[in-house]
Amino acid sequence: MAIKEVIITVLDADGDMSYSRSVAHASVGDTIKFKGGVATAAFKLTFNPTLFNEGPLLESGGPTASATGTVKAGSPLGRYYYSVSALYTVNNQWYNDPSCPEIIVN
Repeated sequence: MAIKEVIITVLDADGDMSYSRSVAHASVGDTIKFKGGVATAAFKLTFNPTLFNEGPLLESGGPTASATGTVKAGSPLGRYYYSVSALYTVNNQWYNDPSCPEIIVN
């Protein structure tokens, strides 16, 4: 079972964001670790429908600003999109990306 990493970074005060892995391919049992990048202190991810054992909402926690999800058994094959809210530490403001990159379950 693979471990994939996605780094979420708020780039500037305009709320521009980047993702280290814009498309992540995963299978049942794989783990995806989401981490905050430079100047990104916290984040919330919402999946609808959910593909993770942990449920539809993943929130970063602790000093590492990370959250982990494991692809659950029975997840239909296909594309899963998610929304992101992330905290930019330069101005202490939250920014939203309602249609993020995708996770493809294959």
